[in-house]
Amino acid sequence: MSAGVPAVSVIVPFLDARPYLARSVDSLLDQSLPRNAYELLFVDNGSTDGGEALVAARPGVRLLREEKRGAYAARNRGVAEASGEILAFTDPDCEAEREWLERIAAAIGEPGVGIVIGHRLAAAEDGLLDLVMAYESQKAAYVIRRGDDEVLFGHTNNMAVRRGVMEAVGPFLEIDRGGDTVLVHRAVATYGRGILRYHPEIRVRHLEMTGLARYYGKSGTYGRSNERLRELVPFRPLTTRERWGVFRSTLRERGWSPLRGATLLAVLAVGMLGYEGSRLLARIRGWTGGRRIVRG
Repeated sequence: MSAGVPAVSVIVPFLDARPYLARSVDSLLDQSLPRNAYELLFVDNGSTDGGEALVAARPGVRLLREEKRGAYAARNRGVAEASGEILAFTDPDCEAEREWLERIAAAIGEPGVGIVIGHRLAAAEDGLLDLVMAYESQKAAYVIRRGDDEVLFGHTNNMAVRRGVMEAVGPFLEIDRGGDTVLVHRAVATYGRGILRYHPEIRVRHLEMTGLARYYGKSGTYGRSNERLRELVPFRPLTTRERWGVFRSTLRERGWSPLRGATLLAVLAVGMLGYEGSRLLARIRGWTGGRRIVRG
């Protein structure tokens, strides 16, 4: 690599993801960053659909295997095998834009930055889903740039961590969901808020996000996992006032009409019902795993 540009290791865990794997691998092999500047580590977590063979057949991809089930266990295996100074994470159902790694390297090269989070696009152009994804981008910008520490989150389908930060506050907690958010909270508790950046121009296309039904299903999943995260880190969801502020700033920055705004509001309201309902159900069922991380 050229002087001053850190080497990048891309880590992708996969389990029975064959319908998306080819597009994911090919997008990472075709990055604008010079090919000798990064390595690709795909970690098979027990696939039975032939995905392992598909990855193995791609020249330039290093195939690893992790027997312990769980995406975070697979990511930790990738981290242990990686050689890069920058650890870039995405998922097997995500297609990275060609400039993805180049933009990650530039963003995490800024002084004091140790974690960079990017934006996720829907699988294809879709009127209603595009509205939602624009709101989600605005929400991420608010949370990471201006929100309280308690609302911070991570998402390893588009996230990069400097190796030194990972060594200091990692590895990922090997739970079902939310290990990325736990890592972000640990890093901010250790280094301060300046360690974290959000860059919406660092984009991947989430191939599984094909319509509102998928979005609503994800909302319920996040509701359950976020409620459980409260036992691990000082985490809380956005308040109604904060969400309203994000909604208004989305409309203002996009220049959308009142009709488009009303449409987005209706779509978000349905998603919020699923999110809050899932949180309530998780609270009723109770959860006792993990231990709370204390700041200081």
